[in-house]
Amino acid sequence: MAKSKKLAVFRNRSQSLQTIKTNALQRSEIPPSGLNEEVSGLLTEARDQIDAKIAEIMARYPPGKKNKMFALKYGSLERIKKMTMKNIFTHLNIVKLNKFALIESLDYFGAKIQ
Repeated sequence: MAKSKKLAVFRNRSQSLQTIKTNALQRSEIPPSGLNEEVSGLLTEARDQIDAKIAEIMARYPPGKKNKMFALKYGSLERIKKMTMKNIFTHLNIVKLNKFALIESLDYFGAKIQ
């Protein structure tokens, strides 16, 4: 049974789903290029809120199915991080920060989205 091709396919499929993890990016990896201190501070605070909300949502799901169930309901993490802050906060039902208007058109990494 260990050499069964059908079981190997299932094993590979389940392992590939488990390898998708939420990688907490180091703040030094995401340089807020060209942003003033106030905006970069708000962006960091917003990222912390987003990461906390994603972790909270994923904690509700069973251990082996967290990423898949999150992706089914909310979309992939990569897709979410490419959205504007305004869309991310609305999509994940997060309460907006004070002076949110300064960062609402930025994406998760601080790039301006048109």
